[in-house]
Amino acid sequence: MSTLTMAKPINRLAVMTDYLIKREEHDRTKRRHYSETLGENYGILANGLLLFDSGATYTKAEQAKLKDLDDKTKQDIHSIKKIFTGATIQ
Repeated sequence: MSTLTMAKPINRLAVMTDYLIKREEHDRTKRRHYSETLGENYGILANGLLLFDSGATYTKAEQAKLKDLDDKTKQDIHSIKKIFTGATIQ
C-alpha cells in the first residue's frame, strides 16, 4: 500500500483520536464537584473514594466520620489530609 492510500485512514484516525480526547476531557470536567466548605474541586471515584485536586483522599469510612462535624473541623482535617496525600488517617 502506498503512502497516498494510507493518508486517508490515518487522517480519520487522527480525527477520531482528537474527538475521543476532547470527549474524555469533557467527561472528566463534568464529573468534577466543588466543595464550598473546603474551597476545592474533587472527583468521586468508582469505589466511592473522594479525590481532591490537592491529592487529599477520603474513603467512605472517613466520609462517614466527617459527616456530622462542623465546617471548621472539616477544614482543619482537610489541611492535614493535604499533607498526607492518599494516606488513610484513623
